Amino acid sequence: MRASGAASSGASSGASSGAGPGLRAGVIPLAAFGDGGEIPVPYVIARSGELVNDPLLFAMDWSRRREVLYLTYASRRAADWVGGILRARVLDSGVGDPLWRQVNTVRQWRCMSELLCQVCGLPAAEPGEPIPWILTETAFHGLAGVPDADGGAGNGDAGDTNQPPTCRRCIPSALAFCPRLGVSAEVVTAGSAEPVAVLGELFQPGEGAGWRWPVSVGHNVYIGLDEFARHPRVLATQLVMRLHDIRREGGGAGAGEVAGAGSSAGVS
Repeated sequence: MRASGAASSGASSGASSGAGPGLRAGVIPLAAFGDGGEIPVPYVIARSGELVNDPLLFAMDWSRRREVLYLTYASRRAADWVGGILRARVLDSGVGDPLWRQVNTVRQWRCMSELLCQVCGLPAAEPGEPIPWILTETAFHGLAGVPDADGGAGNGDAGDTNQPPTCRRCIPSALAFCPRLGVSAEVVTAGSAEPVAVLGELFQPGEGAGWRWPVSVGHNVYIGLDEFARHPRVLATQLVMRLHDIRREGGGAGAGEVAGAGSSAGVS
């Protein structure tokens, strides 16, 4: 699926607005920071009251010709699976203190799939316009020889990222207040973007009679959307997008400037 420019729909978080709990797209709350100061809390940031710790287990899928084990929550819900991949449960309430090093899985996924700004939750660009992105070495992997989203030859300026776009209105504040962006950030635009993978925790069944109980064997593992054999054993926490036609702000190709094509800098 190709996405070019902002999605036509806005953020549909289902959260209440006004004085009650919840987040509303376009309204950036403030949080205490340091000695009496306040800083904006990005839309994508998780909050302490949104964490869910429902138990996981392995179940047997008897619908296929052979037995297949798959990861599931003990209390299964159809909404837990997105594109056949189990997604981590979180609330989308906006309740609690900001967890600055953690993103809310539902809001991160929404920002990616609808091309919403990770700071304010509004469309990151007008329909048909290049999508602004802030890329860093730790959240971007430059790729060489990648076809464009329509299967064409491409221009070579492509890469994968788990960091949602940032609209032009919010770029200055994001660069000013986020210390992680001050190290290796590059402001670019992407001509188009498409979902390509997830990041998540990889599990294997327990031994012997304890096969139902998952054992973690990898954290923040990159699982391609076409790696179907691995889907039953991953709990996805973030959606990864492939950006095409990446351009540095001010002109010129940008993928190699952030993390050289084929470099070791990875999505994390």
